[in-house]
Amino acid sequence: MKMRMSIGTGTMRAMFLLAVAALMLALVASAADAKGRGAGKDKGRKAPVVTYVFKGTVASISEGSVTVDVEKGNKFAKVYAGDQVELAVNEATKLRKDDAPVLLSDLSQGDEIVVKARELKGATSFTARMLVAQTPEAEEEPIEPAPVESEPVV
Repeated sequence: MKMRMSIGTGTMRAMFLLAVAALMLALVASAADAKGRGAGKDKGRKAPVVTYVFKGTVASISEGSVTVDVEKGNKFAKVYAGDQVELAVNEATKLRKDDAPVLLSDLSQGDEIVVKARELKGATSFTARMLVAQTPEAEEEPIEPAPVESEPVV
């Protein structure tokens, strides 16, 4: 009498089917995850922080802020060209005028100014991190040359 000793084809088949099912489940889950990443790319994420550089003249100064008539700016600030932008100034803001450190009260209306601010992309309110002002050069009237008296030629 011969006895077959086998683990059983049923058990092996069940383990094989279980492994295939686990593999299929893993593939479906990874495909769904990959699809979700591309579709909702910006969901739940903040906009990146960028540097705004405003160039123009001082329109007004008040306690804790400066308003700038923006003439131009970097790629983030250029949308404000032709507008006035109010920037908050705090104790962390570095202020310079004519190559020397100054206080906000040392600025004057009409000073040429460059202001840097770091805010979220698309921001509408700004806090200045660095402010550099220059006193505008006074336009001088051209000096007319004195009339020259000519001597008679002999």
